[in-house]
Amino acid sequence: LPLLGAVSDAFGIQASVLVLVPVSIGAGLVLASAARFVAADIDSVRRDSAAGAGLLVVLAVGVPMLSVARWLGIGGIHVWTEDHLVQALTQTATLAASGAVLAVILSVPLALLVVRFASRTSRALEATNYVTSALPGIVVALALATITIHLAQPLYQTVVVLLVAYVLLFLPRALINIRSGIAQVPVGLEEVAQSLGKPPAVAFLRVTARLAAPAALAGGALVFLGIVNELTATLLLGPNGTRTLTTQFWTHVNDLDYASAAPYAFLMIVLSIPMVSVLFRASHGSMAR
Repeated sequence: LPLLGAVSDAFGIQASVLVLVPVSIGAGLVLASAARFVAADIDSVRRDSAAGAGLLVVLAVGVPMLSVARWLGIGGIHVWTEDHLVQALTQTATLAASGAVLAVILSVPLALLVVRFASRTSRALEATNYVTSALPGIVVALALATITIHLAQPLYQTVVVLLVAYVLLFLPRALINIRSGIAQVPVGLEEVAQSLGKPPAVAFLRVTARLAAPAALAGGALVFLGIVNELTATLLLGPNGTRTLTTQFWTHVNDLDYASAAPYAFLMIVLSIPMVSVLFRASHGSMAR
C-alpha cells in the first residue's frame, strides 16, 4: 500500500506538470504578445507625437519666416536703407534689456518673501502682480498716463514711466521663474555658509543667488521677449521720438506697406534668437538637475 501510494503520487505530480507546463507556456506567449503590442503602440504614439510637434513647429516658425522672406524679396535692398531701422533696433534692445533687468531685480525680494516667509500677505502681493499683468496693455498705459498727468507731470512720457509699465505688464514672467529657482535651493545651504562665518547677504549671493541664476536668466529672457513685442504702452507712454521695432512695424502695416514692415519683423525675430537660446539652456539645465 505505501508503494502504491507513492506510485500514485508520482503519477499525480507528473500529470500536474504535464498540465501546468502548456498553461505556463501559453501564458508566457500571451504576455510576450501583449508586451510587443504595447511596445508597438508606444512607438506609434511616439511617432505620431513627433509628427504633430514637427507640424506645429513648421506652422509656428516656417509660415511667418516664409512670409517675411517673401516681403523682403519683394521690397529688395532699398527697404534696408530706411533711416529709422538702426534707431529702432537700438532703442528696442535698450528698452527690453533695461526692463528685463529691472523686472528681475524687483522680483527677487518678492520671490524670497513668497518662498521663505509664506503668508497670506505674501500670497496677496504675488496675486496682485498676476492681476496687473492680466490687464490689457492699454488699460495699464492709460492708468499710468492719468496718474502722471495729474500727480507727476514731469514724468509723463518719459523712459521712467515706460519702464514702470513694462514692469507691471511683465513682472510675473520673471517672478515665476525666480520663485521656482529659489524654492529649489535648500535653506540649509545658506545656514551652512553662515555657520562658516559668511554674513547673511554674502551667503545668499554666493549660494542661493548663484544656484538660482539660470532661473533668473530665463525670467529675464521672457520679459525681454515680451517688451520686444509690446506696442500699446510704448505708443502711449514712450517719449517723443521713441521708435521701436514694434512701433515701426505697426506704422508700416497700418499704411499697408508690408515690404517696408518686413525688415522690422525680421529684426524682431533675430533679436529673439539669443533669448530663446537662453530659455532652451535653462530648461535643459533644470531637467538635468
